[in-house]
Amino acid sequence: QQIVGNYNISANYSQVNLVAGEGLIDLNIEGMKTDVKLRNIDPNTHQHQLVVYQGNVNLPNSVQFQFTENSPELKKISFKPTKEYFATITVNISFGDLTVEKKK
Repeated sequence: QQIVGNYNISANYSQVNLVAGEGLIDLNIEGMKTDVKLRNIDPNTHQHQLVVYQGNVNLPNSVQFQFTENSPELKKISFKPTKEYFATITVNISFGDLTVEKKK
């Protein structure tokens, strides 16, 4: 099921697996020892601010994500679409992995 609207998610010791819908406005995820998988992400309409501490990051190669920090311990990543209006996706996790899958 696709998510639409505004979401604030706090998760600990868990897995978060979400599918973005056309009406997604804002998504904020904070987690400790949590793996996050975001699917159906549209690079034309979704801005990203991603922070992963002590975890791995898997991103689609076809999207130009910018790493403001990329060390083994800390990864800070951003992406802003060219459209004027866009949804904001913010993820801040520690000791977990992040996977972002582009909309097909």
